[in-house]
Amino acid sequence: MWVQLVIGSILAASSVFSAQAITKAQSRPPVAETFQYTTHATYYVHLVFRIAVVVLYSAVFVVEAGDLGLKMLSYYTVWNFVLQMVYYLWAIKYQILTSASRDGPVVVSREGSRLNSLFDICFANSILVIAIYWGFLYNPKMLWYSCIQHGGNTLIFLLEFSGNQFLVQSTNVVYVAVFPTVYAVFIWISNATWLNGWWPYSFLTMETPVAPLWYIGVFVGHFLLFGLALGISYLKARFLPSMCPAVLANKIFINSINYDSIATPGPMLYAEYSSEAHAKGLFVFRSIVVALYIATIIYQVVYIEGRAYTMYTVWNFTLQLIYFAWSLKVQMTEWGQRIVAVSAERRHLNTLFTVVFATSFLVALVYWSVIYKSATWWVGYMEHAGNNVLLIIDFCLNHHFAERAHAPFAALWPVVYVTIIWICKATFLDKWPYTFMNQEKAIAPVMYIGVILAHCFCFGFALLLAKAKARWLPARRLLSEPAKDDITYSHVQSAKEELSCHV
Repeated sequence: MWVQLVIGSILAASSVFSAQAITKAQSRPPVAETFQYTTHATYYVHLVFRIAVVVLYSAVFVVEAGDLGLKMLSYYTVWNFVLQMVYYLWAIKYQILTSASRDGPVVVSREGSRLNSLFDICFANSILVIAIYWGFLYNPKMLWYSCIQHGGNTLIFLLEFSGNQFLVQSTNVVYVAVFPTVYAVFIWISNATWLNGWWPYSFLTMETPVAPLWYIGVFVGHFLLFGLALGISYLKARFLPSMCPAVLANKIFINSINYDSIATPGPMLYAEYSSEAHAKGLFVFRSIVVALYIATIIYQVVYIEGRAYTMYTVWNFTLQLIYFAWSLKVQMTEWGQRIVAVSAERRHLNTLFTVVFATSFLVALVYWSVIYKSATWWVGYMEHAGNNVLLIIDFCLNHHFAERAHAPFAALWPVVYVTIIWICKATFLDKWPYTFMNQEKAIAPVMYIGVILAHCFCFGFALLLAKAKARWLPARRLLSEPAKDDITYSHVQSAKEELSCHV
C-alpha cells in the first residue's frame, strides 16, 4: 500500500509544482523576436519537408492501429508520437500564416512562442524515448514503424531543428513534468479499467518496493534529456546563427540563447487599507476564523477518525484554513502599513483565495442540492454554509480578485483529490466517499463530467463576484501608483506607532 501512496504523492507534487511554475512563467512579458528564411527556396523546402513528415506519421498511425487497435494508446511512445504530429501540423499552419518571412523579418507572435515550447518538449522527449527503449526495452523483432517511433523520429527532429527558427528555451523546463504526469495518471486509470491490470511497461507496476525509484528515475530522466536538448540548441546558436531568431533590444538585433534577460518587469501594484481599523479588524476577524476552523477540524477528525480526509469537503475546509493562517502571516509582516506593495507572496495568496472561494460554492451547491441530509450536525453546517459566509466577509474586506489566470489551479485541485482517492480506493478504502465516484455504474462518466462543469460554473461565478467587487467596492481595488502623500502618511504613521511602543 505504501508504494501506491508514495507514487501518488510524487504525481501530485509534480502536478502542483508544474502548475505553479507554468503560471509564473506565463506571467512574464513577451520578448520582441524576429525570424526570417534566408531564401525563398529554403522556405518551400522546409514546408514540403514538414508536409512529408505528416504523411509519414499518418501512415505509421494507420498501420499501428491496424496491428494493435486501441491498445496502442497505452504506450508512452505513441503519446509522444501524437504530440509530435500535433507539432508538425501546427508548424505547417504557422509557417503558412507567416509566409512573409520569405522576404523579410517577421515578429514572433505569442503563437510562435507557444509552438517553440511544444517543439522543445517533443524534441527532448524523443531523445528520452530512444534512451529508454534502446537501453531497457529493445526487441530485435521490432517492426518498421517501431523503428521510426524509437529513432527515426529523432533524426527527423534534428533535421527539423536545423531548418526551423527555434532555440530550446531554458524557461520551457516548466513543461517537462506535465506530459509524463498526465500519462502516468491515465495509465493508472487504464490499468484499473480497460487494460484489466496490464501495464504497458514493466517498470510501471507498483507491486515491488523499488517502483517509486523507477518513477523518480523516469522524471529525472526527462529533465536530464531536456538539458541535453539545451546543449544541442547551444551548438545550433553557435554554428548556425543564421537559423536562430533575432532578439530586438534597444533597436539592435542580436542572436542569443538567453531570452529572459531582456524581459522587463511589469508595474508595481499596491493595496491600500481604508483605515487602521480596517487592517486591524480584518486581522482580528481572521484570527477568530482560524480558531473556529481548527476547532471544527479537530472535532470532526476525532468524531469520524481517519475517514475525515477522504471527504472533498474536509480537503477544501483545510485549504481554507491554510489561506486564513497564511493571510495572518502576511498581515503581520506588513503590520502598521496602510499602503503595502503587492509582493509575489501576496499574488500567491490571491491565487489560493480564488481556489478556496470558488470551490466553497461548489461544495455548498453539491451538498445542498444532491447530498443534503436532515440530520446534518453543526460541523456539516459549518463546512457547507458557514464557511461561505466567512469567505464572503473576507472577500469584502480583502484586496483579492479572482482572475482567469487562476483557472489552472482551480482545475488542478479536484484532479489531485480524485487521483488520491482513486489510489486510496485501490489500497485501503472499502467504499467511495461519494457514491457518484463509483465507476461500476454506467452513469459514472456523466457524474464526473457534471462535477467538472460545476467547478467551471463556480469559478465563473467567482469571476463575476470579482467584477461586482471592483464596481461596488472600489476602495479594495489595487493601485498602480499611489499618491506620494499617502505613502508618506503610511510611513509617518508607522513611525509614530513604533515610537509610541518605546515610550
